[in-house]
Amino acid sequence: KMCMAPVIAALTIIFSMMVTGMLAGHAFGWSRMDCIFLGGMLAMSSTTIIYKAFDDMGLRQQRFAGLVMSVLILEDVLAIVMMVMLSAMAGGTADGGGEMLMLQSVIKIGFFLILWFVVGIFAIPLFLRSTRKLMNDETMVIVALGLCCAMAWISTSVGFSSAFGAFVMGSILAE
Repeated sequence: KMCMAPVIAALTIIFSMMVTGMLAGHAFGWSRMDCIFLGGMLAMSSTTIIYKAFDDMGLRQQRFAGLVMSVLILEDVLAIVMMVMLSAMAGGTADGGGEMLMLQSVIKIGFFLILWFVVGIFAIPLFLRSTRKLMNDETMVIVALGLCCAMAWISTSVGFSSAFGAFVMGSILAE
């Protein structure tokens, strides 16, 4: 809906924060890997805090707020990919096994996201529509929390963080 503006903005912000973090780490005399991790930490944003601030200030319905939220959601998804890549880099060996591990991790996360994107488009809405008559607002909250917990468990089972799974299910339910 927003075209390429959020993509360009998110990539620019992430690149800028990575460079800033790496330069700051280098200024402190840190190792190359520590500098990369500092850049990665700085590149991550807090979508929830900004969403709440926009809501409190009554700005959530403004056009720029939609653009900002789009950028933040893209940053969150890219941050997840970046965390997988950084952990693969840190776990790599001296014989060059880190590149293969990183490629495997990126393919694994890509498959996971595509699989749950398809499930989120077809299965979850079908489930919620078919059970809508049986649920009131409180029951719907409990079902949503249950789905988030289940997804956190599935995510942990395949080797990702529970926060990643809960984020993916929360994004599915938000749609």
